[in-house]
Amino acid sequence: MDLFILFGVSGDLSRKKIIPAFYELFKQGKLRDTRILGVSRRDLSPEYILQEVKPHIKNVEDKKLQEFKENLDYFQLTFSDKEKYSELASYIENIEKKHRIKDKIFYISTSPEFYEPIIEALGNNNISRNSKIIIEKPFGEDTDSASKLNMLLKKYFSDENIFRMDHYLGKKSIHELEKLREPEKLQIIFIEPFGIGTRGEYYNKFGALKDVFQNHILQLAAITLAKKEAEKIFILKKLSIEKIICGQYNEYLKEDKIPQHSKTETFVAIKMIYENIPIYILAGKKLSKKKSAVIIQRSNKETEIDFTNDYFPAEPYVHLIADVFSGKQTYFVSEEEIEEQWKIVEKLALMKPKIIKYDHEIPTEAKKLIEDDGWEWRI
Repeated sequence: MDLFILFGVSGDLSRKKIIPAFYELFKQGKLRDTRILGVSRRDLSPEYILQEVKPHIKNVEDKKLQEFKENLDYFQLTFSDKEKYSELASYIENIEKKHRIKDKIFYISTSPEFYEPIIEALGNNNISRNSKIIIEKPFGEDTDSASKLNMLLKKYFSDENIFRMDHYLGKKSIHELEKLREPEKLQIIFIEPFGIGTRGEYYNKFGALKDVFQNHILQLAAITLAKKEAEKIFILKKLSIEKIICGQYNEYLKEDKIPQHSKTETFVAIKMIYENIPIYILAGKKLSKKKSAVIIQRSNKETEIDFTNDYFPAEPYVHLIADVFSGKQTYFVSEEEIEEQWKIVEKLALMKPKIIKYDHEIPTEAKKLIEDDGWEWRI
């Protein structure tokens, strides 16, 4: 039997995607020999957790959900409380003995500020031994912090047991994209009609470049341009930056927890080149519609791979969590890729021009970026 330990079990991501993915795997018969231990700072019960999760489960069956609950445990922990981890270690040890646990998988789905304390505590309390670990984005906030986090992970976990999550790599459309490599032109679109909502504090620190470009967009670009999986890092290293345009939607400064003089970008249009192949990136909030897509032009023919509505929210996690159990690293991000992606973002940050204000429409400057090359945004 395996033990899956989920830090941040009460968070939005766990409630809406991770635990529904666990349930789906359980329903498919793939988690019959797995116990799940939820860890959070709040005083909760397995019953309460599933009550919160139930609205986000696809085709829920009450009988199956009750069976699933029997495999769910809970431990209350303030993530910064170093002393309490010894109690967690004892709790895990008791589960291991009672259920004859063979393998442990840790899943870190908390606020990024707790990544390092949790990993350090797992190592110091000898809980991490011979275990796997999944860690959510954002993986660092620049090259130095990402490198530091990678070094900490490798201190307590072996390379083959570290799984850096980017849920876009679990979408079924990725497999369509892999069949359409070697484009002559490429554009990647990540736009949505709404603003930052309640994510003000987080978003103002990261912005569009770090929130979606650094991870999802660069991974999609590398996958599309690579001839095989192992080439992604070489693609990233060879990308050259031509131009960047940044914008901020008109109402951004009125959002909750946003400083009045914030220069954080909520929109970017970028042109990059890889071996004479132009790559156009469009990403932003408060635009006319929601669309996530990769558009490939080859031999005067365009093919669009749409990621917008190709899944129910938990589906990528179903595929990726199953891959973790089998030890398959193909659709996770490597240490080198993470750090190279941050280097690209840092180069762009040095080029960042004056922020352009916009309201639901793509700024004229961004349209000109691609139209000057005889193409247009496919939105």
